[in-house]
Amino acid sequence: MAVHLDVDVLDFTEAPLAENTDGRNRGPTLDKVVAALSVAARDPRFRVFSVGELNPTRSVGQPDALRTFCSAVADVLGS
Repeated sequence: MAVHLDVDVLDFTEAPLAENTDGRNRGPTLDKVVAALSVAARDPRFRVFSVGELNPTRSVGQPDALRTFCSAVADVLGS
């Protein structure tokens, strides 16, 4: 099973990482995405994970946003 996370779906206000900035106060929070990813990662068929539309320059005003995102994804994939 392959899982693709397009960062454009995240609530841009909470996680300003997407190329598309129209998602302010819309879309799931990082916590909700991590919960869904956790379910997928526990599936024995899980093999591939990809991330798209991540634009680190969007988080200049929130320097911890990229680190928080990467840590959350690493925690899920490492468990």
